[in-house]
Amino acid sequence: MNTDKRNCNIKEAYKINREKHYQMVRVELESFQNKIDIMKAKSKLKNTKIYIDNDLTKEERYIQKELWNAAREERENGNEVKIGYQKMTINRKQYR
Repeated sequence: MNTDKRNCNIKEAYKINREKHYQMVRVELESFQNKIDIMKAKSKLKNTKIYIDNDLTKEERYIQKELWNAAREERENGNEVKIGYQKMTINRKQYR
């Protein structure tokens, strides 16, 4: 894996929404290996306002948004929270 690689072959890219507080862009890559490299290197974006995630349906995006909001509240209450695909772990107890 070459995480320092700055170039990848993009087949197509376009904006999904145009909301004021955030923008979503869908990017289709030429190879699956490019996607794997990007997904492995996305942790380098911690503490930024940039997020990379797999392509989700509108309903899946809604569920993930609700999980993010619930996780924010739990963290404010001092709990340890991790979020996955349609699941959340609070103080090492998993919820779906």
